[in-house]
Amino acid sequence: MRNAYIQNDLVVAVDNSVAIGEKPLDVVRAPDALVAAYTMRVLLLEQMCANARIQCITVGNGSGKDAFTPYIEGIRSVFTEVEEAMPPYVASTETNMETQQSALTITAIGTLQAPRTRGQYRYVIGHPHVGQSILDHPHEVAPLAGIYALWQQGIITHVWPTGSKGLAHECRRFFHEVPALPVALDVTCGPSSVVLVCATERLQLDVPHYNV
Repeated sequence: MRNAYIQNDLVVAVDNSVAIGEKPLDVVRAPDALVAAYTMRVLLLEQMCANARIQCITVGNGSGKDAFTPYIEGIRSVFTEVEEAMPPYVASTETNMETQQSALTITAIGTLQAPRTRGQYRYVIGHPHVGQSILDHPHEVAPLAGIYALWQQGIITHVWPTGSKGLAHECRRFFHEVPALPVALDVTCGPSSVVLVCATERLQLDVPHYNV
């Protein structure tokens, strides 16, 4: 488990995105649907990290009513990408105040699955990117659909998303060491642009990946 909270068989994970979107004072300009998709991506990976499947989600929309439909479309696109039905959701939208920066919070609630035996092959998938760099280097972002499919098949046994604390921090937590890698180890990986995995066999992927 990485950042999720587990109580009995329930797994709760939360992620947010602020100042990224279509508002006047946003630091990074990006379509609202894309912002929601990357936020939901993190949560799906967090649930996989805990070996859980999402049962429902909540959406906190601080960007106003115009952003609501794009946010839901972005969330739905993640489940379409991994060929799953979108879970039920509840949402709250700020309509009393006109905000100048975008704000989105998504919570995913899942249920634990049967334990898995850790695969012997260890991989670092993707390169560290955040913000505008994510938009500029999509071919270097760990592929959610491919990872999810291999996880479903049991080829990838364990998943560990990365975030703002960088690769070195996450490798220590997951691999219990920091392997030598040809990428920056101390910069943010944003919305899990890099994913660490264990697998039962060698992987062939269309993005940069390193067997460690």
